[in-house]
Amino acid sequence: VSASTQRGAAPPEEAALHASAAALDFGARRMGRDGVQDVRISNRGGEPAHISGMGFAGEAQDDYSFERECDTKELTPRAGCDVRVRFSPSEPGPRKALLSVEYFGRRSPLIVKLWGEGASKSSETSASEIEAYGDRVGSAGVRAE
Repeated sequence: VSASTQRGAAPPEEAALHASAAALDFGARRMGRDGVQDVRISNRGGEPAHISGMGFAGEAQDDYSFERECDTKELTPRAGCDVRVRFSPSEPGPRKALLSVEYFGRRSPLIVKLWGEGASKSSETSASEIEAYGDRVGSAGVRAE
């Protein structure tokens, strides 16, 4: 038994999927203002990884969708694919879910945590609102000393 096997790594002859990020944080988003992020899924094992399914789970799973999934169902060793996840908050407050990638292997499924927050208009200030406020303050003759 090798040292890497003892530490919990998959034996080199098995498929072992890995995500470029353990979690995706979409931050606060107003309803109607979606956020999009990419995560790379790669096979670090020595055998092809046969992906049997990808999906979302958790209390706010309906707030997340795929804009792009892996274009292949088999990742050869050292190969990868990019997955694009869209966050569309359906209500205010924390919106947590999981991205799950099922594959044939002992370590399946691969899990990526997803977090975002649905923000009401009053709790999110846009750059244009800040700029407009700065213009009003500047025109009022406020001087820094």
